[in-house]
Amino acid sequence: IAVAVPIVGDDQLISAILVLQVELGRFGEWIDSVWSGESSGFVYVVDRKGQIVHHPKYGAQDAIVDYSPAPTVQRLMEGKRGVEILYNPIEQEWRVSAYEPVGRWGWGVIVQEPVAQAFAFRDTSLALVVAFHGLVFIFYAAVAVGIVRVLGKPRDQI
Repeated sequence: IAVAVPIVGDDQLISAILVLQVELGRFGEWIDSVWSGESSGFVYVVDRKGQIVHHPKYGAQDAIVDYSPAPTVQRLMEGKRGVEILYNPIEQEWRVSAYEPVGRWGWGVIVQEPVAQAFAFRDTSLALVVAFHGLVFIFYAAVAVGIVRVLGKPRDQI
């Protein structure tokens, strides 16, 4: 990736051009280092045409991969930003996606995680809450049945 920046002098004329070039592999390493943790999520970058600039699944030297059919990339190409649960037809998987366009260059950054992993903690916690309340309900039902049996007996049998 190369960036050329003109250096303008006091006379408003271009006196030099500063060029910065970053190898795509290094660019990818930097992006991958942003995502940490034990999650199965990842970060990827697309250009203005929806083609992969960096994706952990595809190497920098691989053939160009067109990701424009993905709904997240389509939204980026429209200049939108957001967080949504979307189906990725390329990977054939529902994913939680956060996406943001990158300035005037038309690139976009996407952070994604499969829905199952993104909500795994919530689902486990919810299952525990339901199980706990189920046990509490069974306990209260047993107490209520015991009270009804005791109150239903004639007084001389109590």
